[in-house]
Amino acid sequence: MNIFTVAAILIVCAHAQAFDVRRLHPVGGPLDNASVVKKNTLQGTVEREHDVSKPKIAGGKTAELGDIPFQVSIDIDMADFCGGTIIDRFYVLTTANCAMKGSQYVIYAGVVKLRGDESSRVVIQSSHAIIYEGFNPGSFYGDLALIQLPNFLEFNQFIKPAYIPINDDTYAGEIAWISGWGASSSGGSLASELQYTQVPIMSNEHCRVHVGAYITDYIYTTTDYICTTYLQGHGECFGDYGGPLFVGKLGGSATLIGVYTDSTPAHCGQRTDVYTRVSSFRGWIDGHIR
Repeated sequence: MNIFTVAAILIVCAHAQAFDVRRLHPVGGPLDNASVVKKNTLQGTVEREHDVSKPKIAGGKTAELGDIPFQVSIDIDMADFCGGTIIDRFYVLTTANCAMKGSQYVIYAGVVKLRGDESSRVVIQSSHAIIYEGFNPGSFYGDLALIQLPNFLEFNQFIKPAYIPINDDTYAGEIAWISGWGASSSGGSLASELQYTQVPIMSNEHCRVHVGAYITDYIYTTTDYICTTYLQGHGECFGDYGGPLFVGKLGGSATLIGVYTDSTPAHCGQRTDVYTRVSSFRGWIDGHIR
């Protein structure tokens, strides 16, 4: 596994753009203290030391409780594993492909440890997944699903929803965060603790060049997906499917702009990663949870 050099980190931070709260759309109601949310920049959001002795998401660092309070892990029929994002007290957003792997979903919220033993842990079992009606398993168009929870989540500093974008900003050229319990390399094991890293968002035009046959007008339109490029081995890996691509501040307000899809093989920080663009499906999400 490769780790950012100091120079690489400075370059990434130097190019981070300001986070605009006008892009936020509070699907599940306002976050705690949302009325005092101010513009934040991605630069300098991590000011403390993190344990990087067991990084997993390729090139990742270990998160602390509350850093990414909307991230959940999902056990599917106790046989498969995916990530997910809290967007409402009753709903978790993940991929259609993840949801279609089974019928029983055990969601772990408020944790950093895999399946967690923290006092903040909340475990909810659901059997109700809403698959995006237009999902195409062959092309992975519309690779989204909502898992409806039988009991509502109590929001606190360790469990909060992410916002979804209120507009159709492409975010091209900006720096985003990814997180998950996925492996650090092909064939590796899941991480024991939640990992995160930063990645640059590329334009869809550049994504077509890098990904090639996976991204065509037949499979996707320019508004249906979002791509990131790897930086010295930083990226998604096996077990990260369904996890978030987000902008904002660790431990603060965050906007979910992408969901890591199975549309391309997990490259573990060696190639471009592809996500379903959340803003393209905003109407579908609102229509089900409102």
